[in-house]
Amino acid sequence: MTPDNTHGHCDDLFQDLWDSVETLSPQTSSIYHPDVSLLQEQNCTCRTTEELKSVLVVMLRREQDRKSLYSFLYRLLKQYNLLHRYDVDDVINEAYGRALKQINNDQPIHNLLSWFKGAGKNIIREWDRSKKRELKLRDQCIANDTCKINNDAKLVSQNDFVNQVNQYTKNKMDSMIIYFRVIDELSWNQVCAQLIDYGLVSSMLSKQLENRIKQRYHRALKKLPKDMCF
Repeated sequence: MTPDNTHGHCDDLFQDLWDSVETLSPQTSSIYHPDVSLLQEQNCTCRTTEELKSVLVVMLRREQDRKSLYSFLYRLLKQYNLLHRYDVDDVINEAYGRALKQINNDQPIHNLLSWFKGAGKNIIREWDRSKKRELKLRDQCIANDTCKINNDAKLVSQNDFVNQVNQYTKNKMDSMIIYFRVIDELSWNQVCAQLIDYGLVSSMLSKQLENRIKQRYHRALKKLPKDMCF
């Protein structure tokens, strides 16, 4: 999802929040009415869940604030190579849950837009660290697990498998495509996601990317000896 395509997603995601605004007390509703000025909203402090929901809906319904938040989070997801795993709504949902927890712990939130940007940045960094740990564990599995590489049923480490395939393909990406598809038996969509995680491709997940990877896979297979069992 690109920053310019957020309005529909935002309305759907926070419809429950907007519904809650209609049930607020008259006093609270007048303070956090959608027509509240930008200065009023930025200077206000959210101390209750009602105030949090109200100000958040106002913020996300105001085009200037919504685009500012979505563009900021989108750039971070792209920077950390996470767009194939998460979108901006995922970040905002997680940040909203943390905001509720903070309010319930009697810790008020000042300047909601800035708070959501800061929380979103922390969340994306956490997801990036989690992805790196996942890839490290995966690399360990590749190094330790075994598989058959030819018809004499000889077992070799999967790390050796990749290395031996690489001798013929002369390309790490082609070797990893074969590994993910043949050894891990991943779908093409999953193969593409793994390649993005490893930084071997920079494209977004799409049918075009899948078709391109399939073509590379079949070309790479033709470079391998016939006695390799696939």
